[in-house]
Amino acid sequence: MTSADTPSRVQRDTGAHPAQCRRDTAPVVPRRRVDVIETDSFGSFSVVLGEYGIAERAFELSHASAVLARRVADEYATADRPRFVAGSMGPGTKFPTLGQITYDDLSASYEEMAYGLLEGGVDLLIVETMFDLLSGKAAIAACHRAMVRHGASYRSRPRSPSN
Repeated sequence: MTSADTPSRVQRDTGAHPAQCRRDTAPVVPRRRVDVIETDSFGSFSVVLGEYGIAERAFELSHASAVLARRVADEYATADRPRFVAGSMGPGTKFPTLGQITYDDLSASYEEMAYGLLEGGVDLLIVETMFDLLSGKAAIAACHRAMVRHGASYRSRPRSPSN
């Protein structure tokens, strides 16, 4: 067993093990012509994790999710067909519009999640299933800050005059 196959604390605690992830995705990636693999990180930010007493593990769990997805993507990538990893960011359980959390606190929580995903190797961040517009705004602003922190750019090509 290599160090890449040795379970980490996250893998032991969550049951996510790289070898199992490869077995689960191996038949799907080439057969379905998958180009983007999404992380299993929908709720891995401190607001949600705080409900389970593990808010401090947000970066760790987001990072681990990205690392696992990146390994699978890289395993199936070829020179003429790269595979990409999308970091999933869900809506959470508390909403600023309802006064359950402040915008700043929610955005800070999303930033730590996005930063963990970026550090783990995602190619893009997906802010998904948002039904509270202020939460969506907090997540998008957090993604921008995390990308700056990570050294990534959210505008990879110059805009043309028609854009």
